[in-house]
Amino acid sequence: MIAVVAQSDPGRERKYRMIVPDKLVTQVYEWAREAGAVMFIDIQTGHDDIRTILPRFEWLLKNPDVHLAMDPEFNMIKSGRKPGTKIGTYDAADVNYASGFLVELVKKYHLPPKVFIVHRFTRNMVTNARSIVVHPECRSS
Repeated sequence: MIAVVAQSDPGRERKYRMIVPDKLVTQVYEWAREAGAVMFIDIQTGHDDIRTILPRFEWLLKNPDVHLAMDPEFNMIKSGRKPGTKIGTYDAADVNYASGFLVELVKKYHLPPKVFIVHRFTRNMVTNARSIVVHPECRSS
């Protein structure tokens, strides 16, 4: 489920993203559980920072069957452009923050390893990629 959706309109907060209401996220999670499926929440930050967005989803990510995906193509902080007009980027520091956040959840809630996906279809979408740290508590893809 795309829990934070990049938008072409800046919105009230001028962040070019829409956070899906928790009620809808909960409903989709319940459907996944009923089906015996795992759930991935996908984050498209627009002009927001992953460090601001990710902590608000601890309530969901603390479940052992919920994992994380990030979309660098919709992170437009560096370029200042509207999402969808250019391919955005994350730096390894952003990826390391997110994986570190997941590692802390695994330890705090005694969870099995989390799956962490960073959608990367061009080399430049993740800068300094060689600096990405891989943790056993977080299986990256």
